[in-house]
Amino acid sequence: MTDTFRFITNSEEFVARVQAAEPKLGKVARRGLVELVETWTTRMKTGRFTGYYPGRTRGRKLRVRSGALRSSVGGRVLGKKLDDLRAIFRVGGGRAGYARIQELGGTVHPKRARMLTIPIGAPRGSALTAAGNIRAKAKPRFAGTTKSGAPIYETGYGRTHLFRSKAGNLVITAGSGKNTVLLYVLKNRAKIPPRLRAFETLVHATNQKVPDLHRDIFRVLALDGKAG
Repeated sequence: MTDTFRFITNSEEFVARVQAAEPKLGKVARRGLVELVETWTTRMKTGRFTGYYPGRTRGRKLRVRSGALRSSVGGRVLGKKLDDLRAIFRVGGGRAGYARIQELGGTVHPKRARMLTIPIGAPRGSALTAAGNIRAKAKPRFAGTTKSGAPIYETGYGRTHLFRSKAGNLVITAGSGKNTVLLYVLKNRAKIPPRLRAFETLVHATNQKVPDLHRDIFRVLALDGKAG
């Protein structure tokens, strides 16, 4: 017994229709990609960041201090024809070069110093302003050495001191007595959880926008390029 399979295709007709409608298809495809870039950019800027607040980070959003990372979010669409269209999605670079670790997570180690110097903000510390920036008053400056040759540092709060907290962390303070303020915690490393979620946001936006793009392209082909 012999089975015969027969395949019927309209590939030639399809190719001809695509070629005839290419200008309108390029226009429709570009419009769809522009909408995708704009949707992703808006969702990133409004949904992945929150205003600054003191203390530990809460939730999955990134606190905005300088605004460099949020401002770096954007994209553009290049090309006009189907064969050269491409969408570029951008986050990070320049002052926001830390985008990668915010996206993937990881552990930060000191590059030049022996330990990381992490500023302490309100309500416990006084190193950060309400916007999360380091106070000028909290920046240590070299003020000479002791008789034994140890360096002395001072701030606007007074001379700095180093002690180990009950939790075992090294802490830098300034001032003395009732005027003592907490400024920095010294750590060998800091673990950064992934919070940026740029790729996740792009996947969600693509799943929503691509079906609309498919529909618009099919409409142009179905009407033999008479609509765009």
